[in-house]
Order: sequence, then C-alpha cells, then structure tokens
Amino acid sequence: MQRWATSLIAAAITCAAIVLASSATIWADSHSLEIFHDRAGPYEVMVAVQPGTPRVGPVHFLVTLTDAATTLQVNDAEVTILASDERTQLAYWTRALNTPQSPQVYEANISFEAASVWTLEVEVLTDGLGPATFSVPLEVGVLAIAPATSGALVLLGVVAVLIGGAAFVWYSAGRQRRKGRA
Repeated sequence: MQRWATSLIAAAITCAAIVLASSATIWADSHSLEIFHDRAGPYEVMVAVQPGTPRVGPVHFLVTLTDAATTLQVNDAEVTILASDERTQLAYWTRALNTPQSPQVYEANISFEAASVWTLEVEVLTDGLGPATFSVPLEVGVLAIAPATSGALVLLGVVAVLIGGAAFVWYSAGRQRRKGRA
C-alpha cells in the first residue's frame, strides 16, 4: 500500500475518533425527571419527563398509574395529555399509550414550539375506577444551540475518503494500463 493511502486512512480514523469523542451520548430510557407524584381521584399518579430538563422540541412523557386503594398497577386506562400555555395561546393534545412490553407505563410525546411554563391537564379514565383529571405545571426552556465542529469534521472526513478512493481507483487503473503496454 502506498504511503499516501496509509496517511489517508490514518486521517479518516483520526477524524472519526475526534467526532466520536466530542459527541454527547443520548440515553433513551434513563434520566427522566419526575414532575408529579400524588393522588388524583382513585389513582396514585406519577408523571415523568425526558429529557430531565425539558427544552423547546420533543418531550417524552411517562405516566404510571396505580389504584390508590389496592396499590395495584392500572393497565387498562385511557390517558390523555393536554398541554396549554395562556401566554402564547398554544395547545397540544396527545394520547398516552402503554405497550404489552410495559403495560404499567403510559408514554406520549409532545413537540413544544415555545419556551414557557406550560400547564398539563392529564385525564385518566378506566371502566372500574372512573375518571380523574389533574394539572401539572411544566417549565419548558429555550433550546440551546451551540456551534459544534463535529459536523464539519464528519464532512471533511467523508470528502477526504471520497477523494482518496477516487484517486486510488484512478492510480490503480493507470498502473494496470501501464502493465498491459509493457
């Protein structure tokens, strides 16, 4: 292998290592923040959000319900979340759903477009226990966009690999043609 090809590969590996070292890790099911835990009607309710510090953009909600009288998990509820902000006159509605893999946790997503203190109206309804509604305040912060060099480094690495690959193919084809003439 030629010295320039080795240098090109080393440069690509270095760029990849820098990008990977500077990237923040995002964990899907951890670092949630409990914003409400109280009794609402016949239910013991816990509401958590991800990320732990909600910002403008998508926020993931986790709602856990237990029967306040028996402390058994409630797995058959209809959970609705209405997020409203009086200042901006914005409102978002979503249904929180549970899955067969985790029937005790109801999950929903809302993408907030403005930073403010939002009021969440959570409505819970089951056939056996009936309805309950409770309000939860949620402060959604401004999305911090920090300039990062990661994107530029990835672009530089991809361009270098493409140019290096094209140069290697061109050089190899020329060497084969020279061999054929000799």
